[in-house]
Amino acid sequence: ALAALDDRAWLAEKVALIVQERARLVRELGRFEWLRPFPSQSNFVLFRVLGRDAGQLKRDLEQHGVLVRYFNKPGVDNCIRISVGRPSDTDKLVAALEQIR
Repeated sequence: ALAALDDRAWLAEKVALIVQERARLVRELGRFEWLRPFPSQSNFVLFRVLGRDAGQLKRDLEQHGVLVRYFNKPGVDNCIRISVGRPSDTDKLVAALEQIR
């Protein structure tokens, strides 16, 4: 971690990749009208799940080898948190969501 802070060019490149993939994740998941993203400046995005049970969606995604975090507390009720990963991770998530629809 300390070495990464010393190599500012490497760090800037990694941050740019995360920002780019986060935008793609939100754009791709925007195709699912039942997923509503919260604004994010982090390496994850919180989505409210509309019209279905987010806990069940989490379990369904696990069946496809996709792990997400489930939240059901005031303010973040019926939500899932999705980490920004590699483009292949986003592709796998989208494919799983298309099958679950």
